[in-house]
Amino acid sequence: MVIMQKILQFISGFVIIIFIFLQCENEVVKVKEDKEAPILEIEPAITELSGIHATIFWVTAEPCSVNIYYGLTSNTDTLILSGLEYRQNHTMTLTGLSPNSDYYYLTSSIDVAGNVTPTDPVSFSTPGDTVNYIQYGWAAFEEDTFSEALDFFMNFLLMEPKNTEALTGSGWSLIF
Repeated sequence: MVIMQKILQFISGFVIIIFIFLQCENEVVKVKEDKEAPILEIEPAITELSGIHATIFWVTAEPCSVNIYYGLTSNTDTLILSGLEYRQNHTMTLTGLSPNSDYYYLTSSIDVAGNVTPTDPVSFSTPGDTVNYIQYGWAAFEEDTFSEALDFFMNFLLMEPKNTEALTGSGWSLIF
């Protein structure tokens, strides 16, 4: 009797595995028939921005992997890949950006069947890194690179024309 139960358990387990395999095969066929490009439910937009990074968020109607192309010109020549993760909510962070610069980016969403939805290039501007301009200016001044120090102090003064520390640093840099 025990042997008969074990045989029945084995057969039922085997039947379940075959059923799962057949269901997977049906899913693959459905994916091959998908000719529709992914739909963007929420368009890509900057959600967080600093002088050195920008975070972009968007939502697709179906799970997708994504690419972001970005650069300082509308040719968007740098690529960040999100990997092979397929999801509907996408958050990507561009790092290593330059403060006080204009950037362009576009996204590309790719569904499981390989259909692609690209967006048009969009621009954004990183804010100036005002705190670090003062620090960089004094560091350049200490290294006796006075024209570089002057550039940092003058960039800071473009944003805060009456800042006494930047005025002092630019004056000393001009003297030397």
